Order: sequence, then C-alpha cells, then structure tokens
Amino acid sequence: MLGIVAFICSLAGLVTGITALVGLVLGIIAMVQSKKAGQKNGFALAAIIIGAILVVLSIIGLIIAIAFFASLAAATQACLVDPTTVTNVFGIPFDCSGINRY
Repeated sequence: MLGIVAFICSLAGLVTGITALVGLVLGIIAMVQSKKAGQKNGFALAAIIIGAILVVLSIIGLIIAIAFFASLAAATQACLVDPTTVTNVFGIPFDCSGINRY
C-alpha cells in the first residue's frame, strides 16, 4: 500500500518538486519494508526511480532559474547606472533605452 502512495507522490512530482522528494522517501521506506517481508514491490521501485529523476531535474531547474534571475538583476543594475547602455542577459543583448521609466 505504501508503495502505491509513494508512486502517486512521485508522479505528482511532475507538478511540484517537493512531492517528488516525498515520493522518493516513501518509496525507499516501502522498499525496505517489502524486503523485510520478503516481497517485491514494483510500485516502490518505480517511485524511487521517478522520484530520483524528478528531484535531480528540479535541482537543475532551480539552479538555472537562480542563474537567470541573477543575470537579470545584474542587467537591471547596469540599466540603472547607465540608461543608454546595452547589456547582456544570458548572452542576449538587452537595450536599456527601451525601458519605460516612471
């Protein structure tokens, strides 16, 4: 039963990364309990695999998002210093003169 819950949580990890982590942990717990009982648990194994993949992808996505927003913050700072400059955001030229100033 716990293997099925872990599998569902891992699949829900497609929407939020934290449920993938919960599914991974529950899958590991379900697998340990199944081994102690001498049974195989395919749902637990699937939850471990899916959860691990989604946790890794979530971490990579988080790193990319942080890098993007840090680059955007640096570009914003450059535009505040010199409104006529052209700066780069992830290697893409960004013209500061096109920003509306209120």
